[in-house]
This record gives sequence, structure tokens and C-alpha cells, in this order.
Amino acid sequence: MAKTRRTFTREFKVQAVKLVTEQNDSYAEAPRQLGINENQIRKWKLQFDGVGDQAFAGQGNRGVLEAEVHRLRAENKRLLQERDIPKKKDGILCQGVDLKHEFIHRQRFCFPVWLLCQVLHVSPSGYYDWVQRQPSVTRQRREVLGQAIRGIHGDVKKRYGSPRMHAELQPRGYLCPANHT
Repeated sequence: MAKTRRTFTREFKVQAVKLVTEQNDSYAEAPRQLGINENQIRKWKLQFDGVGDQAFAGQGNRGVLEAEVHRLRAENKRLLQERDIPKKKDGILCQGVDLKHEFIHRQRFCFPVWLLCQVLHVSPSGYYDWVQRQPSVTRQRREVLGQAIRGIHGDVKKRYGSPRMHAELQPRGYLCPANHT
């Protein structure tokens, strides 16, 4: 059975701190009298010493100014992240949707996906559809051709340029564009 967390009113906390400060009870004696942990009363005293009458305001009862500060900090954090997204790098905004999705996929560990999508003006659902989509026939063909080129390039000790590479690929049965020189 799970233990329920005890909560204490502001008045109880103030009285506990006053037992230690005004009545000179020890940090061991006051908690025993009140049935609380010694570390808890030390924490309350630190809070009371730091803020005074404003201490123990409560968790959910933020003042208007505190709520505004919280909102502004969250907005500032979002804006800093948005600023740090290198959205103009490599002309990504001028490219097609697939390149934007690739950029989001590469940056998804650095920034939230929803923020990347918002900055690049693509929908998150479109991005997630793109992630699950099977590669097209053309993309598969390019991958196979790229692997073949890398293999040949390594075999010839990285000495072949495009004309010789093209001549090497043709007899092996790879379809590649004609060599225009």
C-alpha cells in the first residue's frame, strides 16, 4: 500500500520554525514534539529566513507576477531554441519538403520536432508520415548506385574520376546517366 504524502499548512510551518528560533528548542527536540523529520524543519527555517513572511506561499497559488514570470521564461526558452535552429543554413527554407523533413530528422535530437516543424513551415503529421514512408524506386536505385560507386572507388584506390567511373559501371550493368564531357 502506497504511503500518502503529508501536507502542512503555512501556519504549522511558521509555528515549527518559531519553536526552533524563538523558544530555542533544538533541531532534534522540536521535530520530535511535532512528529516531523528534523531535515524538514531545517528546510522550512531556510525558506523562512530567506523570504520571511512570504515563505510557504504554496505550490499551486502563484501570484499574478509569478505566473507572468513563469510564462515569460517558457516563451524565452522556446524563442532561444527557435533562434538556435540553423534554419537558413544550406538554404533549407528554399528547398522542397523532403529536404526539410531530412533536416528535421537530423536535428530531432537537438530540438523538439514540433518546433522544427513550426520554424520550417511543415506539419508534424507530414513529417511523421515521411518517416514511415518507404523509399521511392528512384531513391532505392540511387542508393544501390551510390554503394557500387563507393565500392569501385575503394577498389581502385580512389584514383578514378567520373569518366572512368562511368566506364567501369556500364559493364557491371548499372544504369547511370550518359557521360557528357
